[in-house]
Amino acid sequence: ESDCNYKKSAELCNITVPGLRKQLSSLEEELNTKLFETIGKITKPTRKAHILYEKTHRTILISCSTLTTTLALSNSR
Repeated sequence: ESDCNYKKSAELCNITVPGLRKQLSSLEEELNTKLFETIGKITKPTRKAHILYEKTHRTILISCSTLTTTLALSNSR
């Protein structure tokens, strides 16, 4: 497991650290689950965060594959 770095993550998302924290908090509230745990100065994703990532990643890959297939079929007509 890797430690989370809010500053680097916020920069990658082109938002502020408070903005990132607010979005993560809103997501946790919407999902009714904790996605990150902080012990001292170390923040790590929870097991549920890893599961969410895996399922989301899989869904995006399937969606991209479906879109590619659909575009290929429509272009071949």
